[in-house]
Amino acid sequence: RHLMRANTRAGSRKNIHAHYDIRNAFYHQWLDNSWTYSSAIFNGDHGQSLEAAQAQKYQRIIDQLGLRAGDHVLEIGCGWGGFAEHAAVRGIRVHGVTISAAQLQVAQQRIAVRGLGHLAKLELCDYRDLKGEYDAVVSIEMFEAVGERFWQQYFDTVSARLKKGGRAMIQSITIAEQYFKRYRSTSDFIRQYIF
Repeated sequence: RHLMRANTRAGSRKNIHAHYDIRNAFYHQWLDNSWTYSSAIFNGDHGQSLEAAQAQKYQRIIDQLGLRAGDHVLEIGCGWGGFAEHAAVRGIRVHGVTISAAQLQVAQQRIAVRGLGHLAKLELCDYRDLKGEYDAVVSIEMFEAVGERFWQQYFDTVSARLKKGGRAMIQSITIAEQYFKRYRSTSDFIRQYIF
């Protein structure tokens, strides 16, 4: 069943629609105020709020990439706009793409409310259709939805979108190598119902 949901352009739109476009209110009930649907960084501080841990993750990405105000970043899979907002507040220009209309609606509203539209451009677009070059590419737990058949195309796209000397940061959920062969040929709860 998982193999029938290949992440071609049409397949990706269908898969993302089924997963994310169910209703923003559903996600808003259990996500923090940054609307971040990916792993956070707590650094051993178990009293830290999820929202603070997500902001810490976003800042770590900015710091590791050496981003400064005025730099131009492509975010592949911008979700509900958490990273784009965090970066734009710091003067970083962000071009975020998603193929989820529901996510885009919330993300664009957030950017507009904060008055960051001049720094963050968010659009409904498949990452494979992008042109241009950026100082950096950020992709936060979007890679899981790419599918092994499209891994090379994904990394080729990331490489092609980077300016000479540009850097990429890809946060991804991984699996231990000793389990990968079995994982790629079978399905489990996560693959069947999440990815």
